[in-house]
Amino acid sequence: MNDRHLYRFGEFELIADENVLYRNGRGVSLTPKMYDMLTVLVRNHGQILDKETLLKEVWPDSFVEEGNIAFNIRQLRKALEDDAQSPEFIETIPRRGYRFIAPVEEVDPSVDTFENGGRHESDLQPAALATVRGSKHNLYPILALTALPILAAVVLGT
Repeated sequence: MNDRHLYRFGEFELIADENVLYRNGRGVSLTPKMYDMLTVLVRNHGQILDKETLLKEVWPDSFVEEGNIAFNIRQLRKALEDDAQSPEFIETIPRRGYRFIAPVEEVDPSVDTFENGGRHESDLQPAALATVRGSKHNLYPILALTALPILAAVVLGT
């Protein structure tokens, strides 16, 4: 039995159980927490999710500050190319929370072209391969190499 959850919204496809996001067939790289946040928002599309709910869903066994929510929402908006002032996907409801506002279609992958002759790992762009192969740790070297020049600039600049 297939228990994968595939959601479509706009030009995106989200395979929630595998932490994979595609835009027009190309892999989009997100951090694990960004996938978790997006999945919670998409599964509850149309509903306002308050900060407490998001904290419980995305960080169930951790104490984190509410600022982590805002940070991940900003990062998701960048990845989705969504504008906070005129959102297409994630709407901020002041003093209440966030709502995923795009129409969402939940697709049964067992009958969808995605699984029946659709994309395969070999069709994906290199940036998405690390996530598709299931190793979340493959992102860490990329993040470290991205942060290294910033750290060097800060240290050398002072």
